[in-house]
Amino acid sequence: MNQPTAPRESAVRRSLLLPILAVVAALAGHGTAWSEHPSARPAIRIDNGVLQVAVDSQCGQLTEFVDMKTGYDHIDPATTPGSLWQMKVLVAGKMHSLAADDAKRFSGETLPAPRKGLRLAWEDFPEGWAKGVRVEADVELPPGEPRSRWTIALCKPADVLVNEVRYPRILGVARREQERLVMPIGLGEELDDPRSYLCYGKEGKPV
Repeated sequence: MNQPTAPRESAVRRSLLLPILAVVAALAGHGTAWSEHPSARPAIRIDNGVLQVAVDSQCGQLTEFVDMKTGYDHIDPATTPGSLWQMKVLVAGKMHSLAADDAKRFSGETLPAPRKGLRLAWEDFPEGWAKGVRVEADVELPPGEPRSRWTIALCKPADVLVNEVRYPRILGVARREQERLVMPIGLGEELDDPRSYLCYGKEGKPV
């Protein structure tokens, strides 16, 4: 039996810092189909006076990423947000995929004041090898700053080995004129027309 001790050797943590304009780094996509659009369901919402973030209260999908100065929402409301995270894990020599939308149980709450943030958790996954797996994520907005901090932790059995983590997945980014993608210095430089590099439709044509 796995005991919920902390910290655990089998826990994996990842931390990311996102400026408000960095949402263009993850371009449009589609996730699990629901009976109604997430924007029509109750949301858990936070803001720091500069940036507003909201997630679906039923599954944790990201539904709003708003620049409060301009009122512009970087998430296109016409798209389906999809899982906030995806993972690939190795179990007994076999690769498996796991995503937030696979969880049967989700919980979300705001962080205690004065912090401006969300604490999200997913558990009870249907796959037998995922018994005892729990994923926790925090989203925090530094006071008065146009940036957000995203952290994720995975509590798991020791025989579940993490191969890849994609978090946060910011899907359905609204189109804007003269889009730019800023790459880390160690990887490259600013790209003009980033969708032509990252987004492809049928027959490999840019979308």
